[in-house]
Amino acid sequence: MQRLFPHIRFSGLLIAILVFVLLPVKAQDTNEPLTVAGCQFQEYRDLDNNNLDDTLYLLCDFDLVGEYNHQLIIRDRDNDLDIQQPWPANLDDQDDIWFFDHGNDGNYELIIDFDRQQFNSLRARLYDEIPTDLDISPELWNALDTLNPSVTMTTLSDFWMRDDGTINHNIDIVVDTDLVAAFISEEEVQNLNFVRDGRPDYTIRVRDIDDDGRPDYDWRTLNIHEELELNSFVQTYLAYNAADDETTITPLLPFPYVSTITYRYNTSSPAATGQPPIQMDWELGSLEWIGEFVTTRGNDNQWFIYSRFPLEPGQVNPANFEAPFAYYNLSEDDDDIPELAIRHVYYAAYDPSYLEGDNPKTVNEIRYSWDQNNDNQWDYKLGLIGSHVVNNIVSLNEVDLRINIPSYDTLPTWVRDNDWDLVTFVSAEDGARGEGIYEWDVPPQVTENYYLFGRENPLPFEDDGQYDLRALRYSRTITDDPMAIDPGFRGEYQFELNDQPELYINGIDQKVHLYRAERSIWNLDGTTNIEITDGDSDGYFDSWVKWALIPSAQPTAEEATSLDTPDTETEVLEQLYFINGYLIYIDGTQIEIKPVTQQENIATVEMPTTNAEWQTLNETLALHQTIPDSSDLRSLFDYQESVGDVVTLNTTNHTQLSIDEAHFSSIVEITETQNIPALGTTLEPGYYFLLLDANNTLEIKPLEPANITAHIDADVLPESGIVQYDFVPLDVVIDNTGFEDVVLEIAVYTQFDDDTGSVLYDRDVVRAGGDSTITYETLWQPFKDGTATLRFEIRAVEDQERLLPSDVSTSLETVITVLPSDFDESVDLLSLDDRLAFGGVGVPILLLATAVFTAAFFILLFLNRLDV
Repeated sequence: MQRLFPHIRFSGLLIAILVFVLLPVKAQDTNEPLTVAGCQFQEYRDLDNNNLDDTLYLLCDFDLVGEYNHQLIIRDRDNDLDIQQPWPANLDDQDDIWFFDHGNDGNYELIIDFDRQQFNSLRARLYDEIPTDLDISPELWNALDTLNPSVTMTTLSDFWMRDDGTINHNIDIVVDTDLVAAFISEEEVQNLNFVRDGRPDYTIRVRDIDDDGRPDYDWRTLNIHEELELNSFVQTYLAYNAADDETTITPLLPFPYVSTITYRYNTSSPAATGQPPIQMDWELGSLEWIGEFVTTRGNDNQWFIYSRFPLEPGQVNPANFEAPFAYYNLSEDDDDIPELAIRHVYYAAYDPSYLEGDNPKTVNEIRYSWDQNNDNQWDYKLGLIGSHVVNNIVSLNEVDLRINIPSYDTLPTWVRDNDWDLVTFVSAEDGARGEGIYEWDVPPQVTENYYLFGRENPLPFEDDGQYDLRALRYSRTITDDPMAIDPGFRGEYQFELNDQPELYINGIDQKVHLYRAERSIWNLDGTTNIEITDGDSDGYFDSWVKWALIPSAQPTAEEATSLDTPDTETEVLEQLYFINGYLIYIDGTQIEIKPVTQQENIATVEMPTTNAEWQTLNETLALHQTIPDSSDLRSLFDYQESVGDVVTLNTTNHTQLSIDEAHFSSIVEITETQNIPALGTTLEPGYYFLLLDANNTLEIKPLEPANITAHIDADVLPESGIVQYDFVPLDVVIDNTGFEDVVLEIAVYTQFDDDTGSVLYDRDVVRAGGDSTITYETLWQPFKDGTATLRFEIRAVEDQERLLPSDVSTSLETVITVLPSDFDESVDLLSLDDRLAFGGVGVPILLLATAVFTAAFFILLFLNRLDV
């Protein structure tokens, strides 16, 4: 169709391309051709042989290497080519067909067929699978209609680019080929079996709400056609720029959306933005990538959703997996690099894409990472697990989409104000990069086994009875590395929080810590750790132990070439303890003790949700973090001013170190006579017991061997009314009046009046610390009525190492009257003697039967639910 003003339409594209300063227009003179959007004029031709030029030939730099040796041919279909105009005016992107010939060899790698649609919209169909006999003659144009385009783009208005350079970002894109247009690998795309068959493989909706040339959101749907495990694929990819500051596209070729391969899919940094998203591999002759129009990881005011559920317009949609992942500009510096990243992973109860739908309750997983000093590296992270049902609708009216997710604006306070059941806290002491701090995210085995299904222990145990924290490492494949966290990170955890997480600054090391954390592990350099604990269980850390890995032996030649990590041992380098206002420092040569006025908690830290809170935290940290090197325990000790006499003990051997709610104690060996003025005493060579008690009294006494007394706690034992089959609590209180620890074996014997002898009922092993009291708790269940004598035999376990061996043993007994039960004894239960014949000290048969029936009940219940 001939238009009245055929060139007005093209002058807009010409002006738009020229305004991009990143692609400067070269001055047109006799020596240098005009270069626009990577192309230079070659010639016009008359291919219809009607004495009117109908085809524009350009030489272009398809590979972005500064060489114009590829051909772009624009075939005029509506007779509006005007050779009197500057050649860019004939870049018709509304009705013509563009042929891209990489290498200028007559073979076309890409064809774009432009036409108009209803309601003044424009369409561009991109073909990269082209028959070899196709040329640019009108007779063969119709052959395109028999092919399925790989990509079809449709605008919602009548332009691709305006006169002022505004690029249209209100477009719908349909992909019908196996290119990558989502955050998945090329191998995963191959597994989806996408083929060019007329069925959309990806559907992409890009919207610019205020039509300013900056896209606001990018919504993609992965359309899975095959009978695949749908729940294993993310089907929805939605990115939203909350600040309307997305970087605009810088055209590299005349059609601004297309170029060679640059950033592939993710615009993961500010430097990668602005490049055309539709990326062509010219050597292969195929479209390979459609990258993000709206960045998911390259801005500081944005959020995105990766959901395994497809989202549908016109309804309220549940979303799972990353729903949402959000970035915030806490510093308000507008540098496109966020200071806060919140990853919210969400699965509602019985979500079919999570644990095959067997999760009995909703699961929220939070990674809350923030950059506190604005150096573009993450400093702190809270990892949270909870069960909060989301009931909040976020609407994207431009595409009639409603999603049930937490709102971007309120997500930080929603995280802060909710209670959480499990928590990890990580400090990246050397900074961290990426989507946030990955280290010590709560791993799946903790969430699934422990949290959802109530298995007893969240993690396996090490030989010392502590949790093996290596499962929390981001690099979890390193199974033979003894370090619990990656170098440069400090991690803390509490798997029974059930509350809002609280952070504080410790007065001794001046670090930010998690209140009520079980332990803290700081990996300094890959071989040296500082382990921090809460000895007095008041919620604040008070114990620092610095240790290093040392090879147990020099490796043999065979071991040196092995991939296995050699066996290692650890060496304690220095220790620091804070108890009852005293600071205690220990290294390989001495113990120093001094009274100080410092407290464990000197400031409360709020996880920042706004710029004001972020600034306040900066001020708090600047005020309280004044120690140059918190990894040097000696400097931590020296930094605190003493408010009394300092006690110094020269010793190279100390054992049995103990810190609990009210005291600190240790056995020390003195090898040379020492005068201790602060204690008014002189110590001769020998072993001593160092004690700081609950009254803040510091004493050092000659070591005394373990010595125990014991009694049954009468307040716990029922005075009367004990009935056959009842469970009777028995607490044995054991006092070790000596100063040396001792491991005790406790044997419990029972004998009724009509028994011929006593029977072993239970046996256990406990440790009684020096100068301390412990309580051994047990339950006794009588299977007979009558008068029973219970006897407790307590003695030191043989072959244990003690500095001062001694005879440690005692015995005590109590008599209990057992009333007959109303239980129907006609039921054929095993007698007590029969029970003992099955193993003596095993679980009573009644408990075993109860357990069996209970397990059977729940198995039937579970099978019934599966049938439903």
